[in-house]
Amino acid sequence: MSRSKGFPLIELVVVIIILGILAAVAVSKFINMEGEARTAVTASQFEAFTDSVKLYHSGWLVGGYTGAVKNLPTFGDGDVDSTATAWLYGTEVVYSLGNNNH
Repeated sequence: MSRSKGFPLIELVVVIIILGILAAVAVSKFINMEGEARTAVTASQFEAFTDSVKLYHSGWLVGGYTGAVKNLPTFGDGDVDSTATAWLYGTEVVYSLGNNNH
């Protein structure tokens, strides 16, 4: 009587089934991660925007301004305007007649 080398068919089938179950669980986790990643990116972008607004407001306060400011020199390119209460208002872009680059 010789002993066969290798695994019996039933053991291979059981291992394949277990690997299939693990793969199904892993795939479902990766699919859910896409939504979580998008949420994290959106949250970080909002935080960056919030920090920028706070930084502008701080520059306004440190500069000793008491009203609306056009082109606050200490922030960014110096082209951001504020309201009378020191919150971001926007930028003013002026184009000359010969400049068509937008």
